[in-house]
Amino acid sequence: RIRAAIDTLRSQRFATAEGLPSRSDHLNFAFPDCATALAAFRARLPEMRALVAAVGIAELEIENHYDEARHDRFFEQFSTERLGPGDFALFPSYLVCIEELDAAQRAAVCDILEAGIPFKIVAQSTDILGDLTPDGGQLSFGKRGQHLARMALGLNDVFVLQAPNAFLYRLRDRVLQAVSVPQPALISVYAGPDYLVSAAACEARAFSCFVYDPTAGKAADNGLADRFSLDGNPQRDRDWPRYRLTYGGDGHAREGLDTAFTV
Repeated sequence: RIRAAIDTLRSQRFATAEGLPSRSDHLNFAFPDCATALAAFRARLPEMRALVAAVGIAELEIENHYDEARHDRFFEQFSTERLGPGDFALFPSYLVCIEELDAAQRAAVCDILEAGIPFKIVAQSTDILGDLTPDGGQLSFGKRGQHLARMALGLNDVFVLQAPNAFLYRLRDRVLQAVSVPQPALISVYAGPDYLVSAAACEARAFSCFVYDPTAGKAADNGLADRFSLDGNPQRDRDWPRYRLTYGGDGHAREGLDTAFTV
């Protein structure tokens, strides 16, 4: 039993550690789409089960607490179906980077987040306006781009960060937090054709910055307010940011106008 546990610990492919032999077949944890990442996750479940069992046996043996009458049967019946969030936290996170979010990818992201699989998903959109034709008297400005993040908010236990790429640097601490939490995480990014368009999307509230941290505060009382942050948005205390526009009037006179920056 002890030799088998040691062999499993030495031959695992999930992480490197001091004292372990280097391996050329270490597993990759970065994927371009949800389907590939999910297939890899499922294929690795038997190896994960074996490693979790080996760690459990090793911890019991180190403390001299292994009781064959109790623990032999437990580890014999320990199957992949019994792996839980605490077990998954022992392994590296799966990073899924979707370069262009379409309807099929959006549905796959929703399925993974709803299942509670602790993937870290970066979903990039280049079209946030969608269909500009009136729908029931309402224009759909920004509806397509923000739909995924809003859906994830309804799951309550998913870390959600939304921002255009022009604002990611100012939210860098939150980005690092998103890829470090044990829960599933979604980073929804608008990548405009250039920096100015990306920044303008946030200025005009077409693709606002927000962060939802399910670990902050409690669900009761003022918990939701503690979990939700609008940091990063220009003049977030106003409906629309307002700026002084200066221009040349009649006779080249310098004129000024306070105007809102809207969609």
